[in-house]
Amino acid sequence: MGKPFSICTVTMLCVWLLSGCLYPQDRLSGGMEALPRHVNEVQQAVDRYQKEHRVLPIKTEEGDVPVYQKYPVDFGRLVPAYIGDAPPSSFEKGGPYMYVLIDVEEDPTVKLFDLRVTDRLRGIQQEINVYTVENDRYPRGMEIEPGVFELNAELLEQADVTVQSPYHPETELPLVMSSDGTVYVDYRSDLIRMIETMDSPPPPETDIRYLLTEDSLFAPAHSLPYVYEDGNVMFKPTAENP
Repeated sequence: MGKPFSICTVTMLCVWLLSGCLYPQDRLSGGMEALPRHVNEVQQAVDRYQKEHRVLPIKTEEGDVPVYQKYPVDFGRLVPAYIGDAPPSSFEKGGPYMYVLIDVEEDPTVKLFDLRVTDRLRGIQQEINVYTVENDRYPRGMEIEPGVFELNAELLEQADVTVQSPYHPETELPLVMSSDGTVYVDYRSDLIRMIETMDSPPPPETDIRYLLTEDSLFAPAHSLPYVYEDGNVMFKPTAENP
């Protein structure tokens, strides 16, 4: 009935919420315009740390953790020797972002994981779990692809079951549900728009979420894997680790 969120992510979310900084983070962090500078400073610190220690300054979670939240930056290893302090946009300082690393084997790169999305989905997941217990079925609609379903918002108390896209802020992204009742963000529309600007399509059978991170500061929070087949963006089998 819905896999639990990553322990590290939930812990960070709880600390952030208890700090009383649910939405003053724009004031604290200097706004969106400061994010590229924050990310660049952390990237430089990570690079220097790795060069000196031959390891990455990360908090590694054991078990089945989604890839885009598996490697949070450990500021305890970076401050103050490699960076003066954690950025004000980070959850450590009351901001809404968990700083994470992606592509840790080939090219460790700093990205932002938006904890506001975690908070939003956590509330919806709780409603889904309550509905499932009371009705002995998931509040889901049509099956989009094997193992991935539309979310039937009419069966929930939530009037709005979308989240703002970090890649196209004017776009609200729908949510989907896996076969075990876990809710995810549907990034297909973002991926389609990105592929339309490419000279050639992405390779087949490849998880194309990398397209979302290539020219963006943001990791695709709470996403499923996608592939591009026959001109369509499709969900990969949900048996694979998201």
